[in-house]
Amino acid sequence: MTPTNTNAGAETMTVNEAVAAMLALYATPGTWVQAGIAQDAAGRPVEAESLEAVAWSLEGAMYRVVGDPDAKGITKTEWQRRIALVAAVMGAFDVDLMAFNDAARHQRAVVSVLRAELSCERMPT
Repeated sequence: MTPTNTNAGAETMTVNEAVAAMLALYATPGTWVQAGIAQDAAGRPVEAESLEAVAWSLEGAMYRVVGDPDAKGITKTEWQRRIALVAAVMGAFDVDLMAFNDAARHQRAVVSVLRAELSCERMPT
């Protein structure tokens, strides 16, 4: 798998588009991690937006797609956009994503939660 920066175009992203992009990160087995934000191919921790990242926690997948609000060098406007979209994505789920990630035992459980959210009828945000 060739890593790509998936948050390109995130400035106009909806919650459904963000969740679909997160789901796409988990299309290949072994791309979910329980500990940390993201890992490279050798299992070392990396930033979610790193081109070396090949596996992500749910938080890491969200930051990969939306952009990490704590990233250095972003403008206040970009920070506000990222914070708002992260909050909207987190609020769309009926479970706490971080707690679920910590409790999940298999990537298929993570994928199921993301798919379930995509199947919900929601107003575009």
